[in-house]
Amino acid sequence: LLESTIDGAYQYLKVSHENYFDNSQVEDIRFEFKVPKSWLGADKAMLYRYNDGDWNKQRTESTSTDTSYVYYTGYPEGLSYFAIAKEEAKVVPVKETPKATEPTAQTPEPILQSPQPTAQTPTGQAINPTQHTTKPTPHTQQEKSWFASNITMLVSV
Repeated sequence: LLESTIDGAYQYLKVSHENYFDNSQVEDIRFEFKVPKSWLGADKAMLYRYNDGDWNKQRTESTSTDTSYVYYTGYPEGLSYFAIAKEEAKVVPVKETPKATEPTAQTPEPILQSPQPTAQTPTGQAINPTQHTTKPTPHTQQEKSWFASNITMLVSV
């Protein structure tokens, strides 16, 4: 799928609009993200966008920091695959997995034999089968209304 990756990328993300509209209909896209200072070190994070087989740097601005994170806003030129990586990260081609070759001689498969049942080997037959007489408990009206109200809340939000 991707012809290359970003060396040491912090995270990848796919944001697509397949079958709905094209990039010419998308404007004012913003991604807000945070990167741990422990990963970033003295470097700056950058949002990269994958387009036509290439990773392109997108305008990325540092917006704030706290004791653990640096916060950024990225302004991509369209939707696609994205990587959050260090500003000077290198693009690495994806190595194709070599196709498996057909073996020249077929190895015979081992024949597995089942042990013969003995007095101590279970055969899967119940000696004294028990009858289950428990009946499922019907849901109360209160339980049903709680479920319905939660579904309504999820749909309306």
